[in-house]
Amino acid sequence: MWYDKRGMRSIFYIGVMLFCIGLGLHLLGFKIPAIILICVGVACVIVGFNGLLFNAKILTNRRK
Repeated sequence: MWYDKRGMRSIFYIGVMLFCIGLGLHLLGFKIPAIILICVGVACVIVGFNGLLFNAKILTNRRK
């Protein structure tokens, strides 16, 4: 399923890593690649977190 917990967690952690790499590039002076990596990282974090939240809501509704 597309809201698989393991997949969403992986997307979340990949997004965090991309964000941190983007911050490092920004500190080194690479502006354009840093902005791109930060934007992609934040987008991955948002998608991954929303998927994990959706998965938690589905599991909660199934238990009722």
